[in-house]
Amino acid sequence: MKTINCRICREKIWKTFVDLGYTPLSNSYLKKKMIKNEKKFPLHALICTKCMLVQLGEFESPKEIFSEYAYFSSFSKSWLE
Repeated sequence: MKTINCRICREKIWKTFVDLGYTPLSNSYLKKKMIKNEKKFPLHALICTKCMLVQLGEFESPKEIFSEYAYFSSFSKSWLE
């Protein structure tokens, strides 16, 4: 993975915190026949050794993640209270 700059302190970061390989987006409720073609994205978290922020080197756009997202906090009575 390439070196990136920390989103908080701008230090160059390269140290792996955890690498879970390629993972599908959550809440992608697919039919069984669609799973084979499901898009997967890298889930490789890095840690900044200066400020200790754990962050992803690559991430997907909010539009891609939330276009068919099934959870809305506004539907939760306890969250609204």
